[in-house]
Amino acid sequence: MREDYSHRAKPAPFLAKIYEIIDNPDNEDLVSWNANGSSFIVKDATVFARDLLPKHFKHNTFASFVRQLNNYGFSKLSTNFQEWEHEKFKRGEKHRLVEIQSKRLSSGLSVVQAATSANTRDDHSISPPRNAPLDAKSDPEIVRENKRLKKATLRQEFRKLRCMVQNIASMIEDLSDDEPASEIPVESSGTGDAQESASAHMEIDLNHA
Repeated sequence: MREDYSHRAKPAPFLAKIYEIIDNPDNEDLVSWNANGSSFIVKDATVFARDLLPKHFKHNTFASFVRQLNNYGFSKLSTNFQEWEHEKFKRGEKHRLVEIQSKRLSSGLSVVQAATSANTRDDHSISPPRNAPLDAKSDPEIVRENKRLKKATLRQEFRKLRCMVQNIASMIEDLSDDEPASEIPVESSGTGDAQESASAHMEIDLNHA
């Protein structure tokens, strides 16, 4: 079944900008499509990073550019020179860019879906049967076992959510690389401290559950 991408108004900024750079004939001395338009070739990585990248992104590091290509599933065709391809990134097919998804975004969504599914299953497994005797709720052994199961479930969910937060933080960092330096003010961020504080509070809550 073909996936519907109509809800995505625009492709990722990184993909749109790279496509425009490659498609611009003024840049063909540094980067261009191959003969049939199925891949693109960076002819001079040093000059490409120094002269072109800063015009469109907030960095001039070729390694960061390659990291983004890998994040969106591009494959390098040769070890001798910089030729890259993606089945949905081709000359004359700009409309297909919306179909290319970040690996980190996919991973983050998978974690959320898995956590939600696990939480639903655990709720059913922990809840006592509706037809259970009323005095079962007051049985000390059953109460202790339910608390133990609940704490184990909360710890498992915490680990999954922490992984999801790390994935989202990495994805946000990658998205920030998509913006030109002139458009993004440089300022200190407390993201790391906030994550550490949130994790510490969650650990404390779990220990007292």
